[in-house]
Amino acid sequence: MNENFIPQLEDINQYLIKKTQWRIKPVNGVILQRDYFNGLAFRTFPCAQYMRHPLKTKFTPDPDVFHEVVGHTPTFCDKRFCDISQEMGILSLGEDDNIIKILTNIYYFTFEYGLIKENGELKCNGAGLTSELG
Repeated sequence: MNENFIPQLEDINQYLIKKTQWRIKPVNGVILQRDYFNGLAFRTFPCAQYMRHPLKTKFTPDPDVFHEVVGHTPTFCDKRFCDISQEMGILSLGEDDNIIKILTNIYYFTFEYGLIKENGELKCNGAGLTSELG
């Protein structure tokens, strides 16, 4: 590959399947949290297909393909992250809306916007942060 190559989702899928048995599934826009977690239960990450508006390149409140591919996809290369994500998805299966809301909050405040401690130092973490250009 070279710097002028833009991978397609199928290219990314081939890599992820070999590395962690995960795949990306294209979806149209924002989906229900229940559907999101259902995908995770089956090692499938739902990926939005639209690109953020050119006037809002620094941040978009809704996930776009840049957020999904740059922010989330690298985390699905880590076995531990994959296992935790799948477990959260499995926990959601058949649960009521209150449990889905709890799982959503946990996911949002860890995997989207969170803090981690590494070697005694607090660091920002999450796909929402890594995919912001601002």
